[in-house]
Parts: sequence; C-alpha cells; structure tokens
Amino acid sequence: MELFGLVFLGILGAVWAQFPTPCTPPTQFRTRISQYDHGRDIIRSFNVTYDETNRRKYIVEEERNVIPGNQFFTYIVLVQEKVLYTIDHKTHVCTKTPNPTWRSIAIAPNSTFEDQLSFGGPGEVIYASQWSDRVPLRKSESLLVEFTAQKCYPLRFVYVTRGDVTATVSEFYRDFQMGIPDTSVFTPPSECRSAKWVPQPKHFLGMSLIWRSTMQIALLLLISAVAILAQDPTPCFTPRQFHGRVAQYNHAQDYERKFIFTYDEPNRRIVVFEEDLVVIPGKKFYEYLILNNENVLYTINIKTRECTRSTPQPWRSWGIPQNATFEDEYTVGGPGEEIFVTEWSDRIPLRRREFWIGSFSNKNCYPIRTVVIANANITDTVTTNYYDIIEGIPNPNDFVPPPECNQAKFVENAYIAFHH
Repeated sequence: MELFGLVFLGILGAVWAQFPTPCTPPTQFRTRISQYDHGRDIIRSFNVTYDETNRRKYIVEEERNVIPGNQFFTYIVLVQEKVLYTIDHKTHVCTKTPNPTWRSIAIAPNSTFEDQLSFGGPGEVIYASQWSDRVPLRKSESLLVEFTAQKCYPLRFVYVTRGDVTATVSEFYRDFQMGIPDTSVFTPPSECRSAKWVPQPKHFLGMSLIWRSTMQIALLLLISAVAILAQDPTPCFTPRQFHGRVAQYNHAQDYERKFIFTYDEPNRRIVVFEEDLVVIPGKKFYEYLILNNENVLYTINIKTRECTRSTPQPWRSWGIPQNATFEDEYTVGGPGEEIFVTEWSDRIPLRRREFWIGSFSNKNCYPIRTVVIANANITDTVTTNYYDIIEGIPNPNDFVPPPECNQAKFVENAYIAFHH
C-alpha cells in the first residue's frame, strides 16, 4: 500500500506539474469594459483607469446611445480612503459612499486551471488561458476568467450567481493600454467637496456593473445617425468552412458548455462534439450532426452511442449579415499581444433593438463572440465565444452519420444543448 501510495502521488505530482501557474497581470492600466447582465438582458460600456498598487479605480460610463431619461455616471473608487464618489454626468451632482469593496482584475493564486485557447485564427491570433475558482469534486465555479498567455492582459470575466440567473454578469475587456497617463483623474472634482453620504448605489460598477436595459430602444439623434453611418465600414466575409472550438453560455441554465465543431456554410451543415472536460457524475455528453439540406439533426450519446434524429432549426449563417449595423471597433488583448475587432448587430436605428450581436476579427473576419438575444424570454439568451479556429474541413467523414443512426428513432421537439 505504501508503494502504491508513493506511485499514485508521483503520478499526481507529474500531472499537476503540467498545468500552468496563474500569471500576474499589469497592476496599472487603462481599458474599456463591456458588461452584460445575463438575466436582465442589459449591456453597458465603460472606460476604466485601474490602479492595483493604490487600490483605486476611475470609471466613466460611455454615452453611446441617446436614451431619454437614462442616467450616466462617473465613479471614483478610493479603497484606501474608504470612499466611493458617484458623479451624475448631466446634473454634476456628486454623492459619496463609505467603504467600497476592492475587486482585483487578476487571477487568484488558488485558481483552478481550466483551459488553453486562442482567439482569432491563422495570421490573426492571440493565445489565452482560462481559470476559475472551481474546486474539483467539491464546488462549481462562481468566477471564470481569461487572460492572454504572454503578458497576462485580461480578456473576459464571468461572475456566476448560482440559484439566481439574473445576477450573473460577464465582462469583456478591450482597448487595453499600459500605465496611468493622468493620475489627476483620481482627484475628486470640486462638486464632491460638499457631497452627501448615501448607501451603496445599485448601479455601481465596483460590485457588478451599472445597469442599463437594452430593452429600451436606443433613440439616436437622426442627424448623428446619418453622419455616423456615412463613416461606418462594410461587413467582412467570414470563412465559409472552418473548424474550431466554442464555449456557449446558456443564460437560462447559468451554465457553460464547450464544443469542438466543424462548420460548412456551402452545404449548410455543422458537426459538433461536446467536450467532457469536467467529471460530473451522471452528466451526459453528446455529438450533434446538423444537416440542414437533408432537414435532419442526429443526436448521439457519446458514451452509449444511442442515436436519435429530429428536425433542425432553420439554417443561420455564422457570418455577418450584409445589412448589419456597425456598432464599434476595438482591440482584444494589449500592446504586443492583440487583435483588432469590429462589432456588429441586427439593430435598426430608430426602429428596433438588437437581437444578435457579433464580434469579428478585422483581417480575416474570424468570429470572436456572438450574443443571440431571445425575444420573449431573455433568460434563453446564449453567448458563444469562438476559439482555436482553423480554416477548412479537416475531416469530411465527420459529416457521415455513424451506423448506429441508420435506425434512429425520430424525437419531436428534442432538446439540443448546442445553440446553432
């Protein structure tokens, strides 16, 4: 038994030695953060100056859309001074709140390594590592983070609130700049000298983020809309056949699943293999073969090889619709380790809000992230992040139904874990 125990510990040590250790991100920087409230279907963007050394943040909300009655704020978080200042952009009224909580933009030392991945594709790629606070076999994650592999720039944070889907929030980092060009931003303005003390504001970014409902239609000024549209780029063309991985976050289930996929636009077909990266007793993993031209979807249990068939959803291209509305352009990563990205939506200015948002790399138009927003039930919204993309179809035989599907039973309204 002693010999067995020593061998087991040796093997376990060798396995753990292969996992990377958490990197150390920059302690002072400027960035833009886009935050998405999964349950309430809410998006807001901020410019953030971050100072880990002195535990302070300067946060300015971006006023991108003109929405009657909507409020925008600037926040000065001074943890060492035990005060948070909140300034209304329109009225310049300043209030202060005692004892703000500090939240580091970093990987906790005891984090669990989850994955290695890449954003973009050949010739236009950055590499990243994924971490969580999951304790294997004991606790599921409540925080999931992604940082670049070389210089440890933040890419994505997901704060998961089990039992309350409406409290889960995702953060996406963009336009990262090293250092603090102007330290005076941390000095409270004159209107804060006589600021009144108030409780913690509900819209404060420091805990989660300032909330704005995108259910409100953005009433942009027509003259501004015409001027902006005249300067907007045109949608690029995504590769029509490519292979890679996706992580899909289902907002209703408050759960992220990972898949390996091959996408074939000309033949309107997708094959998907669910990744069983985490051991969960009783959990089932599936392969999905989606053949829209044949109007059939095969679902194969990866363990038992049981196959069923059903009717697929209507075909939806993974590219940018040619009538899409240009929303933004930015970088993902940071200096020396970044890719340039454009963001699009199906929003119709002055008429209809967005139900699809997509981010794509500038050069080769690789998908980076899409958000498909459910209409009737916002918790059915799905966020998809794309990783490890290569062009082409590495194995065409993956699209051939396996023999166990020859006698597959038809299942009406079958549940499909993969959103396509």
